[in-house]
Amino acid sequence: MNTYEWYKQRVRPVSDAHDVTDFLAAMALAQKFGEEIPTGVLYKVEKPVFHDHHGVLQDHVPLIRKKTDAKKLQQLIQSFV
Repeated sequence: MNTYEWYKQRVRPVSDAHDVTDFLAAMALAQKFGEEIPTGVLYKVEKPVFHDHHGVLQDHVPLIRKKTDAKKLQQLIQSFV
């Protein structure tokens, strides 16, 4: 039975030598389970945050607080009809 003691004996932090940018190495670690169970950051990739991809969000003002132009909004809605 996998009890607290069982896990305590097997859980090991990922080595400092592990390259967190190596996807295949991360997948190999993720599949380890048994006598050794790796824990920690297995894979990390830096990507732009969501609002950096969308110009309307780059000023960090929530959409609900932005002023809308009723005429432009109506034109947009009509373009979908």
